[in-house]
Amino acid sequence: MRRIRAVALALIVAGPTPAFAGVVAPIEGRITVPVSPAAGAFSPTLQLGTFSPSLTVPTLAVPAPSLAPSLIPSPVAAAAVVMPSALSASPVAALAAHVASAVSAAPAAAVPKTALQGLQTELEAPAIDASDFAGDRDHAARSFDAKLGIEAYVPAALAAFTEGAFHPLAKIKTAPPPASGDDGGGPTTSRPVEFNGQTFPSVAFRPNEPVESHIIRAIENAKESIQLSLYEFTSRGILKALLAAKKRGVKLEIILCDSAVNPRTEPLTEKEKEAGKTQYTRYRSEQIWALIRNGVDVTVIGRPTKYGINHHKFAVFDGKLAEFGSYNWTYTSEKNHWENVLFSNETDRVKAYQDVFKYLRSMSVSVAESATKEWPLDVPAPPKDASAGISFNGIKLPKWVFMPAEGFEDALAAAIDASKVSVDAGQFVLESRKIADALERALKRGVKVRVVADKSQTQYDHVQLFLGHLQRLGAQIHILFGPNGEDSDYPMAEKMHNKYFVFDGKVVETGSANATKNAGVNNFENANFLDDKTDVAAYVKTFEHMFAVSETAPAFPEGALPTDEQMRENVLQPRGPPLPPPPGPAELAKAKRVAFNGVDFPSSAIRPNEPVEAELIKLIDSAKTTLDIGMYELNQQGIWDALQRAKKRGIKIKIVLDRSHVYTTGYEDDGTPRKPKQMVVDLIKDGGFEVILLKGRLGGIMHNKFIIADGGLVQFGSYNYTRQSEEDHWENVFFSIVKKRVAGYTRYFEYMYTHPSSEEPDLEKLDEVLTRSDAWTDKMDRDWDMRRSGSTAQAADSTEPEAAGRKKKPLPPDPPQETEKPITLNGKSFPLQMFSPNAGIEAALIEAIGDAKKSIQIAMFSFFSQPIAEALLAAKERGVNVQIVMDKSQTGTSKLDEWFAWHGFDLRTISGPDPTRDPRYQKMHNKFAIFDGKMLESGSFNFSSRAETLSFENANFFDDADEIARFTASFLQMYERGNAPRAPKREPKFAVPDAEPES
Repeated sequence: MRRIRAVALALIVAGPTPAFAGVVAPIEGRITVPVSPAAGAFSPTLQLGTFSPSLTVPTLAVPAPSLAPSLIPSPVAAAAVVMPSALSASPVAALAAHVASAVSAAPAAAVPKTALQGLQTELEAPAIDASDFAGDRDHAARSFDAKLGIEAYVPAALAAFTEGAFHPLAKIKTAPPPASGDDGGGPTTSRPVEFNGQTFPSVAFRPNEPVESHIIRAIENAKESIQLSLYEFTSRGILKALLAAKKRGVKLEIILCDSAVNPRTEPLTEKEKEAGKTQYTRYRSEQIWALIRNGVDVTVIGRPTKYGINHHKFAVFDGKLAEFGSYNWTYTSEKNHWENVLFSNETDRVKAYQDVFKYLRSMSVSVAESATKEWPLDVPAPPKDASAGISFNGIKLPKWVFMPAEGFEDALAAAIDASKVSVDAGQFVLESRKIADALERALKRGVKVRVVADKSQTQYDHVQLFLGHLQRLGAQIHILFGPNGEDSDYPMAEKMHNKYFVFDGKVVETGSANATKNAGVNNFENANFLDDKTDVAAYVKTFEHMFAVSETAPAFPEGALPTDEQMRENVLQPRGPPLPPPPGPAELAKAKRVAFNGVDFPSSAIRPNEPVEAELIKLIDSAKTTLDIGMYELNQQGIWDALQRAKKRGIKIKIVLDRSHVYTTGYEDDGTPRKPKQMVVDLIKDGGFEVILLKGRLGGIMHNKFIIADGGLVQFGSYNYTRQSEEDHWENVFFSIVKKRVAGYTRYFEYMYTHPSSEEPDLEKLDEVLTRSDAWTDKMDRDWDMRRSGSTAQAADSTEPEAAGRKKKPLPPDPPQETEKPITLNGKSFPLQMFSPNAGIEAALIEAIGDAKKSIQIAMFSFFSQPIAEALLAAKERGVNVQIVMDKSQTGTSKLDEWFAWHGFDLRTISGPDPTRDPRYQKMHNKFAIFDGKMLESGSFNFSSRAETLSFENANFFDDADEIARFTASFLQMYERGNAPRAPKREPKFAVPDAEPES
C-alpha cells in the first residue's frame, strides 16, 4: 500500500525540474614562543597555476613535494601521485540542471575549472554503478562523518596520513613554496638496532629521513608493553598505532605534561593588543582527547613554576627498546623542524628509562585530578647513572642525566672543559650561565666553538644576551629556521629544534634538554652522552650541513649576563593565576510566544543561550493525534522518553529516518566497526513507530530535523535530537503555527515518506550490522550486499544507475515547493521555506547576497559552495560588510577559510561553547544568514551543492524584526569568541584529484 501511495504522489507532484593563527604556547626555555597550529602545516599538494575567481585553474601537473620522494613516508609519497577519481569535479552548470544530466554527463576533468569549482559538493558525485556497493558506501560514510562532525572518514590507503597531509576532502590548498625544503644533508649512516624482528636506526634526523614512521613501526611491533612520557602529542598516525596496540592487548601507559592536558591561555601582550590581534584560546589536542576517550591509561605530571614542564619525549617498548631525543610526537616535528631521535636496545640505557618512567609515574595523577592539582616544587631526585660509563679526554661522563638535577649543567660544563679541539652545538635555545662560562673558558684556550641556534628564539633579548656574549668572545654563531625556510606557509612552525653538543668529534650529548637553567633545575628532562663512532659521525655530518646552510647571526647587543643564582630564581618563580574563562553566552531578548494545544512555546530557541530539549519534550507531550518527524539522528534520552509516552497514549507517530544512521559504515577511531546508536535501534525494533528509512543520492543524506504535531505546529532548525546538540553545540530551532509553514512541511514530509528511495527497515540487515565483529572487512561488507542484492538491502532509490547494459530507472519527482513568496528583501521576494533536493536554495541565497546593500552575517557549519563564496566576494567588493563565522572542525576539511582569509573577509572560526569538553563534539552547528538586518535564512541547509542536489534539506526565510535581532545577537556572541585565521602567504589554489587511491 505504501508503494501505491508513493506512485500516486509521484504522478501528482511530477513536473519540470527547477533550473553552489598562531598559537602562543609555553616552550622549553623561560620564554613563550609562537608556534603554528599543527593541522595543515605541511601537505604534499599539487603544483597549480595562478588562482583567482576570474581566472581558470589548469589541469593537474606533476606533484612537487617539498621533500624528495625518497625522503617522504610511502603513504604520503603515494598520495602525491594517486588521487581519488571519485572526486573529479563536474561543471557548475550541474547546479541548474536535473540530477540525471549531472550524472550521465561525460567526465570533464580536462576542462579548465573556475577557482572554487571543486567546492560544488563536499564530495563530488561521480556516476557510481548500481553494483558498486563499495563506492556507494564510501560516499555515505564520508557524508555521515562530515555531518556528525567526528573523525573524517579516510580510505584505507590514506589511513596512515598524519594531520595536514592530502585528504580527498581538502579542496582548497595553498601552493607550496617555489623552492623545495632542505633535505638535511641527505640520509645519515647509523647502526642497526634490533627489536622484535625489526631493525631501527640508532639515530635518525629530520628532515633527513622520516622519524614518525619508525616510531609507528616500534609501536606496531610491541607485544607486551609501551611506556611513554610526552611533552606534546598531536600525531594522528601515532595515535592510530597506539589505539591499535591497546586493542591487541599491549599494556599502554602514558605520562603527559600538565601544560598539554590543561593548557593555559596566555594573555595578549600590549604590543599584540596594539596590533589588533584577537585572543587565541589554547585547547587540549584532539589526539590527547582521543587517548582519554578510548580509555588509555593516561596520567599527568606538572610543575608549579611559570616555565616548568614535563619536557620528556621518550618511549620504552616491551622493556627492550628505548626511543628518545628532541623529537616531540607532533606534526610539526615531522614536517617543519630540524630534529633528532635515537633508538637503543642497550640493556642499561633501556633500564634507566624504565626507572625514570616509574619515578615520573609515582608523582603523576589522573587527568581528572590534574585539573586542580597543586604541584609541589620540591620533588625527589630522579634516578642517576652511577657508572659514569663515557670516557672522554681523561674524564668520566654519565651515560644519562635525568632532571630536575644540578648534574645536567655540571656534566655539560665538564665535557666542554675537557674538549681540546672543538665544541659544536645545535641548540634550540642556549641560556645557562654555567654552560656559557664553560664555553668562554674553551674559547680562551683556543677551542673552536660553533653554535647553530634556532632563528625564532633569537628575537628574544634574553637569548640574544647569551649568544651575543659568546659571539664577542669569538664563537661562530649561526641562526637557522626550519627546513622549509621562511617561505613556508607556516613560518612560525619552522624551527631548528635540535638540542645537542658534539665534543671534539668524539662524544655527543643529546636528548630533550636545551642548554638552559630551566631545563636543568625546573623541568622533567633527559640528556644522554654517546660515544659510538658511527652515531657521533652522524651528528657531525648533520651539524656541518646545518652550519653550512644557516646564516651568520647579526651582531647582538651587549649586556651583563645574569648570575647563576639570578637565573635559578627566575626560572623557579611561581606561575600566576590563569586568565579567567571567557564569559558564557549572554541572555538574549525573549522570543515571541507561540500557543498550541494549551502549551506555550518560544517562536525560536538558541543554544547555548536557551534550552531546546525541554521545549521539544513539551511539544511531543502536547501532541493529541499525530507526530510526523524527519529525524537525522537520535541519542537524547528525554526525547526518547517523550516519544514512548506519546506512543502509549495512542499518538500515531511516523518517522522518516536517515538511512546511514541505521546501516552504518566505516569505523570508530579505535578501529571497531561503527554501529547504529541504541536509541535508533530501539526506534526500529520497538514496533510502535512507523519508521521509514531514506537516503539521498550518491552519498547524500536525509538531513532534515523537524517535528509536525497534530498538523498544527512545526518545529525545525539546525538542532539534531542529540545530547551533543544540547550540551556541546551552537544551535537553533523554530516553532511555528503559521498555517502555510505547517502545510509546506506536511506536504514535504509525505513526499519523503512515500519517496521511491524510501524503504522499510530490514531487521535482518540491521542485526547483521549490529553483530559485525572487529574482524569485519570491506570485502565481507561487499559480499554481504551482493548476496542480498535482490532485496531491499540494495537501495531502492530509483535515481541510481542500473547495471551496465540496462536502462536507468526513471527519476523521482522533486519535492513540492512554495508558489507564494511573502518574504521580501530590498524589493526581491522569497518563499517561507524551500526543500531540497533541487529546490533552488543555493540560487535563492545567491540572489539574497546580490540584493544585500549593507551587511551580510553568516554562521555556517559546513561551507563548500563555490557559487556562494564567489557571490560573497562580489558583495564584499561592492562595499557590503560581510562577516562569517565558520565551525573550526569543518574548516579543516574544506580549507575555505584560507580562501576567505586570503581575500580579506572578516572571518572567525569557532568550536562549541564549552572549551573544557571533548572537541570531538564541540561544534558551531548553526546554518543561518542575515541580510541587511532585514531577512533571516536558517534551517538544516549547509552551504554546499551536496545539500542542494543530493540530500533532503530545508531552508526557511523570515522578515520578523524581533527574530532577526535575536539571531544577530547570537551571531555577535559567536563572532566575538572566534579566532581570526591567518591569511596564507600565497594565494590558495584549487586542486581536483584525478585518481582514486587504492584501498
